[in-house]
Amino acid sequence: MANLQAGDYGITIKTLLKAKNATTGVLEAKDVSTASLVKFLLTDPLGVVRTLDADFTTDGADGYVEYVTADGDLDVPGHYQGQFRLTISGKPHTSTPFHFQVDPALDTVVDT
Repeated sequence: MANLQAGDYGITIKTLLKAKNATTGVLEAKDVSTASLVKFLLTDPLGVVRTLDADFTTDGADGYVEYVTADGDLDVPGHYQGQFRLTISGKPHTSTPFHFQVDPALDTVVDT
């Protein structure tokens, strides 16, 4: 992910969901097209967790899901954590949590 600055929005956060093939044991893209719920959990540097509406990048058959940040999502500089959560056939499925850094915007940096 590119360097992000506090106040950025319209940034697409996208991940490929994978599952182990029962026959080969190889990780493959998971078809999530039947998911009834697609959410993005965003934890900000203050520890506040928000559950936001996410979507498939295409139709979900390729395993890609994404969230496009809205104004206010990344206002606090620091360490963020994200995770996608889906409901498929009434059962919850979650992605591996991932982390990213949001730097202070240049216009908010104070000279000392």
